[in-house]
Amino acid sequence: MTRPLRYLPLALLVLSGFGCGSGNDSGPGADGGAVSPSGVPLHIAAGGRHTCVVMPDRTVRCWGAGNASQLGQGRSGDLLVATAVPGLTGVGEVAMGYEFSCARMQNGEASCWGANPGGALGNGGDAIQVSPTPLMLDDVDRFGAFTLGHYSSCAIHAGGTLSCWGDASRGQLGTGIVDMEDHPLPLEVPIGGAEHLALGYFHVCVALSAGGVSCFGSNGWGELGNDDLGSEPEPSPVTAVGIEDTRQLAAGQQFTCAILEGRGVACWGDNRNGQLGDGTTTFSTTPKTIAGFTDIAQIAAGRKHTCAVTLDGELYCWGRNDEGQLGDGTTTERHVPTLVAGLTGVRQVALGDLHSCAVLDSGAVRCFGSNSNGQLGDGTTSDSDTPTFVLWE
Repeated sequence: MTRPLRYLPLALLVLSGFGCGSGNDSGPGADGGAVSPSGVPLHIAAGGRHTCVVMPDRTVRCWGAGNASQLGQGRSGDLLVATAVPGLTGVGEVAMGYEFSCARMQNGEASCWGANPGGALGNGGDAIQVSPTPLMLDDVDRFGAFTLGHYSSCAIHAGGTLSCWGDASRGQLGTGIVDMEDHPLPLEVPIGGAEHLALGYFHVCVALSAGGVSCFGSNGWGELGNDDLGSEPEPSPVTAVGIEDTRQLAAGQQFTCAILEGRGVACWGDNRNGQLGDGTTTFSTTPKTIAGFTDIAQIAAGRKHTCAVTLDGELYCWGRNDEGQLGDGTTTERHVPTLVAGLTGVRQVALGDLHSCAVLDSGAVRCFGSNSNGQLGDGTTSDSDTPTFVLWE
């Protein structure tokens, strides 16, 4: 039986995103571009066509598509440069859904804004929120992780319990439910010992403290990793085959990747664009290790592309590249990890549907790929197949 959960503070938000737009608070970085006006951004996350960062002063700046008020400006409308979210301070981390955003505060509270399909904002309703609105949860001590998907959200609570809310049309809430109803308050998922998680478009995978990975939701391309293909979703957790300890998970539209304990990478699911990185375009219903690809610090997944940061600060990307989202100066699809040339000192990467953004040690943020709504933050709407500098309001 599923039951609604209610709110107490958030402890950690996990996901996994900015030059001189008006020229008033940015300067040249070591790599010749514009840097953050207050130091290196602390955290970055990307939605479908928008990106946000947490600044060193614990404010948030966002840019890109604002059609659903996902930029938190109190109105709809795109922003072409990194712009502060009014009134949002004391932020620890941010998380992005397709057209909605959330922030976890340092005091443990959380607020969300933007589109609210299925009740994905967790505030008890389904109306668009044009400004940050408190997440309505209680009976929970703290969250251990908080991650957003296409139209749903999930959180790990103290003690390793898990809850999800929003759209359940593909069973992606993990509660045994498959329906077209809104679920605007968290429902408890029958799983224990959750450590970290990733949400794709319509599936969820969770790493467990006892080892292994459990997944639920859509499985049309093997994205649950349980050696099965399903025309019908799996609304209850199933076990991914042959994968034990993981450091991080990332999920795209219909595929999943993991950083393994030894810092290699394994991926599974849809591979029509080479997003699994194994040199083929053959889908896999079980995790496949990328040969020779090691020393990985962080991984992120977009709609059909993947990027990973190495321990020495290099960035590699692979998969779909029709908008230049791999940053290699071409629009050629890549089936193995390919170095993004010219980027050094990469700290973190975040991927949207068709764009990618990286935070650098210099304090600069570089983005590449589709820029239809200003999601590259460079003051234009021109696509770029090489990294461009984000500009600051």
